[in-house]
Amino acid sequence: MPLDDREFCEIIIDFVRRLDPQIAEMRRLVTASATNELIELAHWLKGAGGTVGYSEFTSPSSALVDAARSGSMTECEKCVDAIASIRQRLVVPVLE
Repeated sequence: MPLDDREFCEIIIDFVRRLDPQIAEMRRLVTASATNELIELAHWLKGAGGTVGYSEFTSPSSALVDAARSGSMTECEKCVDAIASIRQRLVVPVLE
């Protein structure tokens, strides 16, 4: 990632700020068995994460889509847990 590019760093920071509420929403949607909305958020994360250089989200996001399509809320919960775990390990740039 071009972390020496201030504009790109701002995009990454915005992504991470949006990610925490999206993960909370994913958890709520799993509880509500709202598969269509889960699929939408998983697609968002897969695309947005890759765009900002966090390709680690691609696999669990794809798995979340598959789990939601199959209706397995247990698998959806595991996928959201994996996504949340990745989020906790993210290194976010600091602008000065």
